[in-house]
Amino acid sequence: MSALGATADRPPAELRQLPDENTIEHRGTDMTFTKLRDEVEGWASFKDAVQRIHDRSRCHPSHLCKTFRKYYNETPTDFLNRLRVRKAARLLSEPDAKVVSVATELGFDSVSHFHHLFNRYLGLTPAEYRRTTL
Repeated sequence: MSALGATADRPPAELRQLPDENTIEHRGTDMTFTKLRDEVEGWASFKDAVQRIHDRSRCHPSHLCKTFRKYYNETPTDFLNRLRVRKAARLLSEPDAKVVSVATELGFDSVSHFHHLFNRYLGLTPAEYRRTTL
């Protein structure tokens, strides 16, 4: 046995205690980012999604943001906005869907902000997107 408590079949204690690189550990909780992202992708509603993702992770928002960015190269807000725009595109493919209704349903407080994000992610305004898909 070495000075660190390692044997041929067992790593040193310090190495056994390292968390998985995609794990958030805070006050006894253990949630992987993959599970968190999968859960968020399954949400039917994205209203108050930023607060819900922070509550679900049970760690300080700034820690969550820094760690999320480290592993996924985007903040939780960017991730949520990308999901909302993707869902908006699906909804706008329906002939009866109204842009304002879709924006409101997905939790956008401002239609102009919805237009801005939609254009940033897809390169088209919602109206242009509708014309190309219908």
